[in-house]
Amino acid sequence: MEMIRLIPTANAGAVLWLNGLCIWADVLNEENEGGYEVLSDAHFEKLLTDPSFRPDAILFTHRHHDHYSPERLLRAAEAFPDAPVYAGGAHSEGKILEIRGARGSVTLRTIPLPHDGVRFKDVLNDALLLESPAGNVLIPGDCPVACPALLETLLGASAEDPAETPSEAQEKAVFPVGLALLNFPWLSLGKGRKALSALDPGHVFFFHLPAPEEDAFHYREQAERMLSMYGRGHDWRIAGKPFSEESFLLS
Repeated sequence: MEMIRLIPTANAGAVLWLNGLCIWADVLNEENEGGYEVLSDAHFEKLLTDPSFRPDAILFTHRHHDHYSPERLLRAAEAFPDAPVYAGGAHSEGKILEIRGARGSVTLRTIPLPHDGVRFKDVLNDALLLESPAGNVLIPGDCPVACPALLETLLGASAEDPAETPSEAQEKAVFPVGLALLNFPWLSLGKGRKALSALDPGHVFFFHLPAPEEDAFHYREQAERMLSMYGRGHDWRIAGKPFSEESFLLS
């Protein structure tokens, strides 16, 4: 068993400590036309100056400004020249990359998928699968909720067999998921919850949510209601304040 530490930063950004490595995923955002929180200047400086946040890799699912900032990435690359950078959304084929640090390593497997929404139908978005001996961490970015191509990649043929129970599907999964970091519609929408039943991840963290005081369309309120209705028996959690630490025990 291994404990994974997770610190959500803002929007869909997260710092993960996995198998001895510190990994930034979609952390360096700076704009959000939907009005959601983005990484504050103070928190950005904290990431750059606090030794506990020194990254072994800096990853992005795609290059929209609510996930990716070229200006902030340039500053981070200057501060941490040894940290490899992967920015998704540029390749139509998946990649397998080794991320190594002084204390361990993980394998990054990328899964090219479409971005959700008609207006972004031509935008590529990479799901990131971090594979480690302790378990796999899935960060699918802004792909469509319950994206069939994602489920097929992770579950293989078992994704097409409705007779299987979640545990049976998980046992047969090509890439079983220990922790999934998902946009909140995976919880709020029925098709998202159905996909979660098939994936049966050990733990789920829902984010890409507005702050409570900015929840004009009641997205957070709806997600919390769905969590109370369907979250029993699962370790499903909703992001709170930026930089509030979570931990997950992977078996």
